[in-house]
Amino acid sequence: MQITIKGGDLTIYAYDDFFNAGEKGAQKTIDVGNPNCVLQIDGGIIHAYVTNNREGDTLDSNGAIIINGGEAYAEGSYDGPDSALDSDGEIIVNGGILVATGGLGRGELPEQTSKQNSLYWGNSKSSYSKGCVVTLKDASGKVMLTYTTVQVLKCAVVSTPEIAAGGNYSIELNGSKVAYFTVTSALMTQGDKGNGGGFSW
Repeated sequence: MQITIKGGDLTIYAYDDFFNAGEKGAQKTIDVGNPNCVLQIDGGIIHAYVTNNREGDTLDSNGAIIINGGEAYAEGSYDGPDSALDSDGEIIVNGGILVATGGLGRGELPEQTSKQNSLYWGNSKSSYSKGCVVTLKDASGKVMLTYTTVQVLKCAVVSTPEIAAGGNYSIELNGSKVAYFTVTSALMTQGDKGNGGGFSW
């Protein structure tokens, strides 16, 4: 199955997976991508929330996730093996805005082969309550992006076209800096990541 979002304004609360690009009858193997399964976001504004705190991925594909444009704000479960991003293939971010928060889950993050840079921060030992303000700033202190969560978070992925190679950026939570990055690759990470476990669906 291929799911392609080209436009519109979507706000959906889901108990389990929000988007799930899968193939009926196909054998499912963790971390082995199905080439027939693609979740692709080319445009539009997506606010996606998984309301089950123990299980549930937000942007989920048994193959690849490809983000070329638009705005995707994804909040996954925070206290289990799932997370905001779950792909058995690659997660490619080539454009648009991505904010993904929730639990560490299986630790799946955008690929280094992405055309757009992404920043990740995670903390397995503590969490931030719903209503947490996630802010991206550049070296001058200019606010590049701000987002207020609906649910609890332990980690955050942020990607915008303005995150430039060689630039310096910080992620703040409720006004306190939790991570500082000098961008030297398409994915920069700080803190804890997921453990690669999880359920096979």
